[in-house]
This record gives sequence, C-alpha cells and structure tokens, in this order.
Amino acid sequence: MTSTRRGWNWLALWKPPARLPHTYALCDPRLLLPIPDGLSFADAAAFPVGLATEHDALVTLAGFTAGDMC
Repeated sequence: MTSTRRGWNWLALWKPPARLPHTYALCDPRLLLPIPDGLSFADAAAFPVGLATEHDALVTLAGFTAGDMC
C-alpha cells in the first residue's frame, strides 16, 4: 500500500499508546487492513484476534511447523 484516503476505514494490527486519540494514528502501513463496506469495526477487529488465537494454538502450543498436517 502506498497511501490511504480520508474516509476509508482501516484496522491497525497494533495497540496505540493510550495518549493517542483513536481517530488517527501513525503506523507502518504494512500493519493496516482495509475494512470492507458493510463490516462493522467490531467484526473487523475479530479477524486478527481469531488468527492470533489459531497461531498460538497450532504453532506455539502444539509445535506445528511448515508442512505439518492436522
């Protein structure tokens, strides 16, 4: 991604410091995901949480590596 546009909804995969307003933030653009039209902020926020949970269960806890089959 090279730029964003005002009015677009984005989900950042990081936790901003508490002192930053939640209406804007500076971050690495590789950590931004566009939120599709019709998807709420709450629903969009659930996707990275679910993927992080899967990764933790399969890789960290179960020890799966690339090429392993369930």
